[in-house]
Amino acid sequence: MVRSLGIAVIGAGDMGTSHTIGWSTLENARLVAVADLIEERARGLKEKYGFETWTRDYREAIDRGDVGVVSVCTPACYHPEVTVFAAERGKHVLCEKPIALTLEAADEMIEACKRNRVFLEIGFQRRYMESSMRLAELLQGGAIGRPVMFTDHSGAEIRPKRAMHDMREGNGGPIIDTCCHIFDLWRLIFDAEPIRVTARGFTFAKGRPELSHIRKLAPDTGALIVEHSSGDLGVMTITWGLPPGLNIRSYTDILGPKGVIFPGFNQILIRREGEEEKIDLVPMDAKAAQVHYFAKVVSGEAELKVKGENGRIALRVSLAALKSMEKGEPVKI
Repeated sequence: MVRSLGIAVIGAGDMGTSHTIGWSTLENARLVAVADLIEERARGLKEKYGFETWTRDYREAIDRGDVGVVSVCTPACYHPEVTVFAAERGKHVLCEKPIALTLEAADEMIEACKRNRVFLEIGFQRRYMESSMRLAELLQGGAIGRPVMFTDHSGAEIRPKRAMHDMREGNGGPIIDTCCHIFDLWRLIFDAEPIRVTARGFTFAKGRPELSHIRKLAPDTGALIVEHSSGDLGVMTITWGLPPGLNIRSYTDILGPKGVIFPGFNQILIRREGEEEKIDLVPMDAKAAQVHYFAKVVSGEAELKVKGENGRIALRVSLAALKSMEKGEPVKI
């Protein structure tokens, strides 16, 4: 890569920091501007990583002639506004997940980027992890037979970032914000499309004083079954509604006719009748890997891997799950 890439990071929280770390380790990337409504965060990221300027106005950061790539790391409700603004000014966009809170907003983002001939990638960094690629090889190669049932279980206390519980003015709750990662992973490793979802859910944190300022609380707890065109099942249980200090153990397993796989970030364990196999994985910063790859895409050295359409499909599953919870019946995707 020869051409220098001028970078603007919009949102200086955890995700903005992760993107910045990725960009800061690229020789051909120049940290131009960081924007955040909270001045202390914008100033802090500028000083720590050497951005040339900071601002509270994302428009000011993006609308510079020396910015060519924008990392959108705001709450999900702002993704469409910032992405469309960047696209209309000819900037390539790496947008965090979920793509948006509605399909209409996702479509607006995708169309704006196509119309202005800029790239749009969604922050599904798990597609860049060695564990994900190995799981795809194992399952599609019949390592434990097909169909399989992939189960993911996670639980956490009420989120410290309260807006993550906001259905309209935040990140839409866990069914939209977190489950989208798993929905995209299932599509990748099953090599199949989601066709129907059955879900039930609760809002465990309803009535908690910490969330009393939120007008529309998202369901924070759910059990989901996502059927895929391959016959494989994705099963997920999740909660963000536990009282403070009550995080619980998370686990993942994949059951098949010939055995079971226990995926991990550092190792994959496969157990079949009478045998056990371990696959060691190389530790990596998946977000940095995605940032580095997107730089190659923008520079014309690689094909886009996680398109806006991928984000839209994951959002469709999330919205179908929420609809299934509301109606009490399966919903076709």
